[in-house]
Amino acid sequence: MITVAPSGSKVTENADFSNLQDAFDAVMNDFSCSSAEIFLASGVYSGQFYFDGWRNGNGDPVSLSLKGIHRGGAILTGSLYANQPYEDEIKRGTFRSYTLFVSGPSVSLANLTIENSAGHLPPKGLGRRSGQAVALYADSDDFFGKNLILLGHQDTLFCAPLPEAEREPGGFNGPRKNFPRRPATMLFEKCRIEGTIDFIFGGASAWFDHCQIVLRPLYRVTRDPEQNSRRNIFRYIAAPCADTAGKKPPLCRKKFYAASKKDYLGFLFNRCSFMESDFTLFKKEDALYIQEAPVYLARPWRPFGGVTFLNCRMQNGLIAPERFSGWKDIDDKADAMFEEMGTKLFSC
Repeated sequence: MITVAPSGSKVTENADFSNLQDAFDAVMNDFSCSSAEIFLASGVYSGQFYFDGWRNGNGDPVSLSLKGIHRGGAILTGSLYANQPYEDEIKRGTFRSYTLFVSGPSVSLANLTIENSAGHLPPKGLGRRSGQAVALYADSDDFFGKNLILLGHQDTLFCAPLPEAEREPGGFNGPRKNFPRRPATMLFEKCRIEGTIDFIFGGASAWFDHCQIVLRPLYRVTRDPEQNSRRNIFRYIAAPCADTAGKKPPLCRKKFYAASKKDYLGFLFNRCSFMESDFTLFKKEDALYIQEAPVYLARPWRPFGGVTFLNCRMQNGLIAPERFSGWKDIDDKADAMFEEMGTKLFSC
């Protein structure tokens, strides 16, 4: 096991590394290593972190297990965002904004908080001007996340693969733009995921089990009420994508996992809770956010995106009556696999 502890920690002197990226680099460059277990001591790790278990095609792949001692102890935080100027290009783009990128044949994350703070209001962030800002970019054939806290605003969690083609030039600039799209199976267990717009998105077959899905306030872009009234003030939880038709997912985790090895099954939320964030946390910013922005369960990022909500608890009055939406001006709900069964309402 490799241990990492942040500088200044009481356990730093007994750790193998004080910088998480240094630990990642050591594993990726050790071609005798086929699997690695990294333990993160409690503390804050700031920056952008990248782990490529495929070693960019150079050498045998390596699997990763990354975990903290308890939920909320190890915090990975970054603040990169899509609209940020980037080298000689117009902007950084969504898929280079991640706080943590992990890929490989198998990745397991546990007891971590992963945050992208770019969507906060100044001085910590830029509010909605930041655009997309990914906290976790998960790109693994098999992915398991347990007791994770994923914090962001727009595009918090990306479950790879990408769609086959961009809708705008440079839209997929990032770690996997030019790589083949690999089917992925993902499981998120007892996680808390927070965001505003499309904050769980991507082309994986992913099972979310007993997770908390939390809607954060959608900040106004401007203080001018007239300008705000002309802007999109909707929130969307899931944005699944598939370029071709998938299959209806089995409503059993073991069967779902087995079937997803062959077919795209979309996202399945099983016994998850959907709720607004505690607005008392934003009390000082009351004049700057739209508290009652309508919430849709999902919209298809590509025509055949699929998502199922099974026996979930949803805060009373949270979800718009239409439940699901098309993608902007593209009316493609007819091809999407959207289902909701056994929903129970609750009041805070």
